Amino acid sequence: MKANDDQKRKAKMKILKTTQIILLFFLIIGLNQGYSQGCSDAGVCSATQQFDSSPSEKLSHHLSITPSIGLGDQQSWVFSSVLSYQMQIQKGWSFGVALPYSSTFGNITTTSGIGDVILSVNVPLLKKEKHQLSWLIAAKLATGDANQMYQNQALPMIYQRSSGTNDLITSVQWNYQSWLFAAGYQHAFNSNQNEFLASDFPVDSDAAKYHSSAFLKRGDDVMLRVEKRFKGKGKSSFRAGALPIFRIQSDEIK
Repeated sequence: MKANDDQKRKAKMKILKTTQIILLFFLIIGLNQGYSQGCSDAGVCSATQQFDSSPSEKLSHHLSITPSIGLGDQQSWVFSSVLSYQMQIQKGWSFGVALPYSSTFGNITTTSGIGDVILSVNVPLLKKEKHQLSWLIAAKLATGDANQMYQNQALPMIYQRSSGTNDLITSVQWNYQSWLFAAGYQHAFNSNQNEFLASDFPVDSDAAKYHSSAFLKRGDDVMLRVEKRFKGKGKSSFRAGALPIFRIQSDEIK
């Protein structure tokens, strides 16, 4: 009996170590990608967020706040929180809305404000006891023109609260027990109205070191998402994971 208990304990430790290694691996990937690009407009970062669904409920409501910290252009820190609401109806269909709020602290100035609104629909494709497959389609609607000014000069994109574009976001998501795996795509339909050009500033100035973004037309993005859910007290839970994003097309500016 004791030998069986020892074997079970070793098996659990092996699973735990494997889980920690997997999480660490994807966290490293996510940090590397986040440093170079990040989720400044919240796009696929919040649209692909998945809530727990209950097959016994015909109608359910989910509300969450997702905080994040990012490091962007010229060591600018971005602190964000996304307020998300999702309503699940019969047969697993769900409708959601996400509203981000972020603050950027950089060497030019500090900005804060509400970002672009994201509306989403999640369609179940396959649903079993331990796993489910779903398809998400979302629209990101610009809340501004991405041309916030400081001292009568346009700011770089890292300081803008809105991306200034209307985007299509779609992803396929697979839930297996407490794990979530997703692959997504984001496309911007228009250029923004940002007027920042690094060449307009003295070479030795802080502003000249940022990437130019005048009338930016963002390239398409592909993302991968891996998350692990942990149960808390009562009905509460929290997730840990990574979201590496890859830009598959070059950006275009004026």
